[in-house]
Amino acid sequence: MITLPRHLLFTLFVVMVHTVLFIYAVNKNQYMLNPDSSEYLNQRDNLLRHGSVYQGNPEEPHRWYLETRRPPLTGLILAAIRLVSASPVAILLIQNLLSIAVILWAVKLSLSIYPEVNIKWFYLPVLFFPTQLIYSNLIMAEVFFQVAIFSGFYFLLQPAKGQRLFLFFLFLTLAAFIKPVLWLIWIPLLAAMIYFRKKSGMNLKHFSGPAFCLTAVLLFSFYNYQKTGVFEFSSASESFLPDYVVLPAVHLTDGKEKAARLNEEIHIRANSAAGYPASHKVLISESIQVMKAYPLTIGFIWLKGMVQFFVDPGRWDVKTFFTTKPAEHPDGLIHQLRRGRISEAFRYLGTIGTAELLISLIAVFFNLLLTVSFFIFLSDNRYPLLFRVFAGVLVLYLALLTGPIGSARYRMAVFPLFLLAWSSGVGLIRKLVSKNRELTEFSHL
Repeated sequence: MITLPRHLLFTLFVVMVHTVLFIYAVNKNQYMLNPDSSEYLNQRDNLLRHGSVYQGNPEEPHRWYLETRRPPLTGLILAAIRLVSASPVAILLIQNLLSIAVILWAVKLSLSIYPEVNIKWFYLPVLFFPTQLIYSNLIMAEVFFQVAIFSGFYFLLQPAKGQRLFLFFLFLTLAAFIKPVLWLIWIPLLAAMIYFRKKSGMNLKHFSGPAFCLTAVLLFSFYNYQKTGVFEFSSASESFLPDYVVLPAVHLTDGKEKAARLNEEIHIRANSAAGYPASHKVLISESIQVMKAYPLTIGFIWLKGMVQFFVDPGRWDVKTFFTTKPAEHPDGLIHQLRRGRISEAFRYLGTIGTAELLISLIAVFFNLLLTVSFFIFLSDNRYPLLFRVFAGVLVLYLALLTGPIGSARYRMAVFPLFLLAWSSGVGLIRKLVSKNRELTEFSHL
């Protein structure tokens, strides 16, 4: 009987689980998550046709916020793939290869720092993070975003501090041009650098990285201002505030009907404004006004989203990919409990199904273990200080900025960092078990 090396077995496992969903997506033509996927493909096509980064369909009425909603790097990546192959399968294939590579890369780095940890510990965290497999097989920016972030952190493990810091910020800047949520990341990272400058032995030249990131953000914001009259890195706030903050807050407090009506009124007033800059201003200011009327609910859903960022089992991703559209998802457990409908909450749990509920609970369990391991890793001296500090800042930044929409999808960006940190948690468990065994043996003497 042939015995395969453990590392090869793990590699085959990672390839296999990706391949299963890849085949499913291709056979079912299940690789679009709209409007996101369509907007990325529109941006690609517009870049190839006339060099525009517009994310809308040029044959439909022009929508100004689609001029700046998504930065151009994902469109450029898709355009490069389009030059080689016109098939969407090519995009999925490259995303799967990148996903496999980044998982194996993270695990290899983790085991190089903790060689005493067995690779078998990594099977279940990978298996019970379905979001990684789902978004490798949807035309989205998640995998490219993830790879850019982890590539930056890789340089923090290398020698030559000044160069590695600049390369770290370079890749985080590229990540911001893939998904705009990172456009402010230079602020907390700069604050961390200033605070730890003496411990890390930094001087003025080491601050060229955040300066580069800030310059790129300002220049691109000015470029957007030239097009739309609004100085901003991305128009994503136009959908985030009214649709993902105001709508769920009012829905949770006053019900679905009032929330839908209020959201529609905000958009009507914004659309009636003269010109895009005025429309943008009305949409943001009206949303903020409503948010001020629901401070406790806003705080609750923001905190709930931050908790979900760390523990969400990815049910939304799985159901969206295999079964239902996002709009068809029913009110969740929190909505039922918030309105005092305990019987409805239990009835909702009963609709999930035993197998789905069990798998979700196991996924939540491993998410908690990964989260605990990550916070153990933050004080683990086997990793460089700046690496740990920047990892902690980035994870907390993403949890805070994604707020009410925090979920496994947004944790995917830092999943390789969680895998890297997994050995810290496993190492601590091994130490505790070993000490407990020694104490037990000593007590029998």
